[in-house]
Amino acid sequence: MKRTIAFLLLAVLLAAAVSAGAEYRGWNAVMGEPLNGARHYYPLDAHNAVIYYRPYDETTPWHVTWHRDGEVYRDLEGPCGDRHDLEWRVPKPFSWDGETLTVTYRVRQTEQYQRRMDVDAPDPDNYTVMIADWTASGLTNARAVEENWSGLFEGGRTVVYRRETGAVIRRDGKETAVPDSIPAGTMFLDCWPAGEDAFLLKFRGDDGKAYVVRAANGREIYRAEVPVSETYTGDEAVSFRLFSADRAGGFIRQDGFNHGDYSPVYLVHYNAAGKEDRTLVLKGDDVCLSLLRAAQDPEGLLTVYGSMVSNSRKIYTVFALTFDDDLNLLRRDVRKIDPEYGDYSPGIFLAQDGTPWAKIEEVNGEGGGWLGLCPVLIPFDKLEKTDKTYGLKVLQYNP
Repeated sequence: MKRTIAFLLLAVLLAAAVSAGAEYRGWNAVMGEPLNGARHYYPLDAHNAVIYYRPYDETTPWHVTWHRDGEVYRDLEGPCGDRHDLEWRVPKPFSWDGETLTVTYRVRQTEQYQRRMDVDAPDPDNYTVMIADWTASGLTNARAVEENWSGLFEGGRTVVYRRETGAVIRRDGKETAVPDSIPAGTMFLDCWPAGEDAFLLKFRGDDGKAYVVRAANGREIYRAEVPVSETYTGDEAVSFRLFSADRAGGFIRQDGFNHGDYSPVYLVHYNAAGKEDRTLVLKGDDVCLSLLRAAQDPEGLLTVYGSMVSNSRKIYTVFALTFDDDLNLLRRDVRKIDPEYGDYSPGIFLAQDGTPWAKIEEVNGEGGGWLGLCPVLIPFDKLEKTDKTYGLKVLQYNP
């Protein structure tokens, strides 16, 4: 009798795995690679995405796959080694022209490691930063990066370089000077495109405060003081992050409060003078709400991407909210996620052309849950659409 029950249970699990896996067949993020490691996702456009896998052990090689329309287009495999060392050596997307993908990685010059107070990490001074072209022949035209960069943003699409004449921002091959009003040697926490030759730069000043500067053509347009990345109010953690620029010259920051779930979520808007002028509150009915990404759509309108998961863990969704210039809600697009995955923290990644992709993983271990489902990276518009809103609403408050 026990053997019969065990057989029936196994059959049910296998049937569930087949049904869940079939829905996303062709969009698996792992193609036969081991699952005991970390994956990082880099969509390139509506058809292409790069996924790199970094194992947790020292006996498994790293692996990078270039997927095109759900099929493996090219792949690379590298040597085994220390997990810190692997993280530095795995090629990551830097730029691409539609067929040749330029990647960046670091190579170790010596066997020395820098022993820090609480973590073992390679000494950056013992590494050379390399750039190479990933073509049908593999990595070609490898060359050392002579310039000293101080930050990579948008998956390497935007880079801040330090030079003797001052810092510059390079994006898509075009350079813009960092304003002289920002002290030399400043480490930037964030850098967002904010229009033609304009950027939002977030950094910590010498006074310990956090600022966002809107820079255009090498000039500082305004400087707004913002909360530091995380503060504490009593026992409650409050996190802040720069979320998006708007096309009118302002920007939005996200405030998150640790209530045990992530609903409601607050978006604070700053106008073209760098002053707070309104707050949006996003709420849902009996759902945990989380905001993941924001970008301007092809019309220049703000689109916010996030996820909603019911407290009962029976509903799993991702959504897109599009706002007009006055931050009134124009469109709401909710997509369902197969509940078999149990993924209460799905990811949204934006390709360089703005195409949204969804990352879905079985949460019961790294692909080693009851169903053993492969992680999925799939274009947002390939997911099943639903008319249900689950009470998702946007409230706007003006001071």
